[in-house]
Amino acid sequence: MKSLTPLRGVAALAVLLFHAGVPIRGYLAVDLFFMLSGFVLMHAYGDIDPRSGYGSFVKARLARIYPVHLLMILFLLPFFGINERFSASALVQNLLLVQGPWYAPAGPSVSWNDAAWSLSVEWHAYLLFPLVAPFIARQSARTLRLIAIACLVIVEGLEFHLGTIGIVASPLVLVRGLPEFALGMILYRFFTDPAVRRHFESDAVCLAVCAALIGAHLVSRNDALLLLLLPLLLFTCAANDGRFASVLCGAPLRFLGEISFSLYMVQLVVRQYLYTVMPPGIPYELALVGATFAIAIPISRFVEYPARDWIKNPRWRQRAAKVALESPR
Repeated sequence: MKSLTPLRGVAALAVLLFHAGVPIRGYLAVDLFFMLSGFVLMHAYGDIDPRSGYGSFVKARLARIYPVHLLMILFLLPFFGINERFSASALVQNLLLVQGPWYAPAGPSVSWNDAAWSLSVEWHAYLLFPLVAPFIARQSARTLRLIAIACLVIVEGLEFHLGTIGIVASPLVLVRGLPEFALGMILYRFFTDPAVRRHFESDAVCLAVCAALIGAHLVSRNDALLLLLLPLLLFTCAANDGRFASVLCGAPLRFLGEISFSLYMVQLVVRQYLYTVMPPGIPYELALVGATFAIAIPISRFVEYPARDWIKNPRWRQRAAKVALESPR
């Protein structure tokens, strides 16, 4: 499972490069995020009892995503009131993490932080996870295959109906994100079967999947084929135990994975400010990438992880308070 943190980092970098103008379909990395979330949460909480564990699960997920989300909103307060997107009502919706599917101000943007539309979808998935996980856990392999196919058909239907799955507003974002989240949960069920997993452990399979992704990106103009390959990428990265995993888990990509959430959340806040001072072009693109890393790294270290631990662990809070009281003033 160690390979999944670097994979998340690669996905966050793909989104950043896409926003910086690199001609890749980096927005599909968000679809990989949804699948990753379902996969990892099924690994960590697949045996959850919704009657006793619902509250602690939701608290843990809120601790994971909300501190950085709130910080990004604070960074954007200077834009308050400049248009409908930065209105008071939009602010309330963003604070409640429901802006993606349920709030639609004028224009394409629905979030103060443009990246947070996907966070609102994740939040809806988190609220449903403790109720869905027991159902997924007790289904047969045949039933799971049918559900997985149905999830893919639903998401692919957006591509064929709208011409893209790159939807960031309206209830259709739930049609995009929730089936992918459920697909990740189902993938984990198959991952726990050694007879299935062994077919995806070799470097050859990983290289074949990566080559297929690159080839589909180059020759296909729509997203349907790429979307079909993303579950395979997730599964092979999780299952591989060869050189591919060693490279993926190397220090650079592992570090990228550790800061991936902050990297993802910061980039479009940086873009919002750069829009006001720089015209489009190579200097703007370099500034976007450089400033995003420069801001995301300290936020990840000093806000994301400490705030998560502070919210989740009362003993950690007590120790922190004790240290503060004993420190010289």
